[in-house]
Parts: sequence; structure tokens; C-alpha cells
Amino acid sequence: LRTQAYLFEREIDGREYDYVARFTPLGGGDVVERYIRVESNGISFALPPLENQTYYSLQIVRKPSREEELRNIVQREMNALDRTSVLTPIQMRLVTSDYTAVVNLERKLPGEVVRSGEELLYHYYFKTSKFNTLREKLADVSLDAEFGTFIFGEFCELSGQIPEQFDEYDIRGYYKNGIQRLGPLVEFYDPFNYDYHNSVARPWVYSIYEDLNNTMTSDEVLRRSGLRASLRNRPGIPPTRTIVLTSGYENPIQQWEIERVSGMQENNDEENTATGNTGGNNALASAVAGYGLSSLFAGVTTNINEEAFATGNVSYALELSYLTSTYVRLHHQDLKRSISRILSERSSWGIETLKMRLQLKYRDLYSRLVATLLKDPVTFNYIRGTYGVGIRYRVPTLNTSLGIIEAMFGGSGGNINQTTSSSMVKTFNY
Repeated sequence: LRTQAYLFEREIDGREYDYVARFTPLGGGDVVERYIRVESNGISFALPPLENQTYYSLQIVRKPSREEELRNIVQREMNALDRTSVLTPIQMRLVTSDYTAVVNLERKLPGEVVRSGEELLYHYYFKTSKFNTLREKLADVSLDAEFGTFIFGEFCELSGQIPEQFDEYDIRGYYKNGIQRLGPLVEFYDPFNYDYHNSVARPWVYSIYEDLNNTMTSDEVLRRSGLRASLRNRPGIPPTRTIVLTSGYENPIQQWEIERVSGMQENNDEENTATGNTGGNNALASAVAGYGLSSLFAGVTTNINEEAFATGNVSYALELSYLTSTYVRLHHQDLKRSISRILSERSSWGIETLKMRLQLKYRDLYSRLVATLLKDPVTFNYIRGTYGVGIRYRVPTLNTSLGIIEAMFGGSGGNINQTTSSSMVKTFNY
């Protein structure tokens, strides 16, 4: 925004302008505006109440200020008194109590149209959820677990039904020019405070790691960074980012959806052809289109039935891979290597080694190091008990408008900070 501040100038060529965020429901309804606050590092505006499960266009609009608009109204009304020409068939003049606009009857989507004297700076389309909160969306979701082993370890696959899919921005975030500018809005994580974590993972790996780090000097930590030097750390220490969505998610809104909801699509066969749905599936495709489920038209196979659409009780598969034990085992291997190096140290020139300090001052920790060194990897397999899947919704923070707006208008931008607005945990049993 700093490099494109001219977009939000208050006065241009002697005329004053306001800047608004305009929300327009594509299927008809009240248009809502919120004035934009322009700051040195970005813009912000209040989010208005929006209808659930509704397509909207959001426009960033430059418009004459109220005072400037009133002056223009008076001038246009005076000019209208002298007008003697007849409007052509492709134009009509709208005169209201607060503005006059000439509308070209060329077919345009709502997001592309602004009033006379306004300038469209940016627009995009979005669809609101059926639900107001993440907790409401997942309230009735339950998870079933399938555990199994293979030659290199074990697996845990979770499955359930969800009343509304997540979309691409929820799961993958926002990318521009191949660079992720905004992280996923929905994050799955392991709360790491259930039976397996408290009786296996923490006592035999992570509490030892923490205690060991606390006994090291800063130089020793640098030389023996152990787990922190490993690429396996990406899920965290302890590993909490270990749950991966493996089922499908809804694709971004497609052009045909916008046209259909806006009343501009006249031929259902064209719709089905454009989206790859041809043949005997057109009736179901038409029913699905009424729900705006674009992912069904992008080659994604979803097991649903036509009766579900008649009642509105549609559900989708929710499938997750729970990978915590895999990373616990890997971290245990890293810790064993660090312990082996510590126990094999020899003193030179009378300098105290970490091994010596542990034997003299931290005998309990030294015993635990030896014990964990002898642990078999099978020890870290899942055990019977309760487990949890955390789900949190992470929204962009208000102080990162710069990154968002630069991403919109083509600036270099940067990673946008996010903060957790809501979270919940779903449990399952082994």
C-alpha cells in the first residue's frame, strides 16, 4: 500500500472522495456498505452482518464524498431540464432522491458494476457458511479411528461426517505468484494431553529433552542441538502439528457459479458441459449446483444421494491421518543419538564434560537418559485410551492489512500474521 497510496487519495483533481467496502448478495437483497479507514500501512473496515449460505461480491470502491455527491446531483438535475435528446434502447436513466446514474444494459456481474462517478478499485466473490462458528459447524461431528501397523511403524486413520466441507483457503491458505501469503484458516493439531502423551511420549522423550536442555550451557546447546536441528521438528516439539486432512475440500468459487446465482446462466446443459458433468448425471448435477458445491464439478467423487438434496441434509466425508506416534518415534531416535554422544564424551585437560556434570549433580536425569537409550521403538506405539484432535480457526490480524492489500493490488506483500479466534477438540478412542 505504501507504493500505491494514490489509490486512496482523499482529494483528486479538486474533488473529494470516500472509500467504501460494498457487500452485494448475488441472488438479490440489501447492499451493505462500510466506510474504509485508510492508514499509513493499510486499510480496515468493519465487517457487517451477513446472511448464511449466501454468495456475495465485495467491492473496494472510490466514490464522491457526500458533499461532492450532493453538488453533482444538483448539477445533473439542472442539466436534465435542458436535455431534449431521447435515450437509445441500450441505455436508461435512473433518477433517485440521492443520485442519478446511466446504466449500460450490457450483461455484467454485480461485482463489476458501480454507480456513475464511482471507480472500482478491486472486487472478488465469496460465499458465507451455513454456520456462524466453527464450533457450531463441528458440533455433531464424531470420529471413528482405525489403527494398524506396517513394516516401518503404524498408522491411525480417522473418519467421520461433516455437514459442510472446508474450502481451499481453509486448508491450503492463500497463494499469490506461487508464494503463500496467508496460511490455512483452519488448523488441525494434537492437544498432546491425553493417555498416550502423558504416559509414553512425555516421560520417555519430551520431559527428558527439556530437562537435558536445562542442564546445558549455551555453548553445549549450540553444539548438541539434537532435536531442534532435525528437519523432523516441523510438527513441533512436542509434535502437535501431526494431523493431516486427507479428504477433499471445496474448490474456490467458479465463474459458472457466480453467473448462475446472479441469474445470468440460461442453459443448464452449458453449465454441466463447462464443469465436466455430462451424460446421465445432469439431474443430480443440477441439484448439486443449487447448493453451490463446486468441488463436485472438479473431478472430485463424493458419495451423496439425490434425496439428501431434497431434504438439505447433505454430509461429506471427513478423513484425517493422525501421525503423532510417527514423529515421537523419530524424535526418540534423535534423542538417543544425542544421549550416545553425551555418554561417550571424555574429559580433556580437566574440563568438566556434560556427562560428568550429569553424574555428579543430576543423577536422576542421568539414570533416565540411560533408561530411554535402551527403550525399544515399539514402546512408542499407540496405547489403548483416549486421544484428541484439536481444530482451530485462525484469522488474519488487523495489524496486517498492509500484506492483505498489497496482495490484492499486486504489491510485494509478505506473510500475514494470524491469530486464533476459536478452537475446539474432538476425542476418539483406541
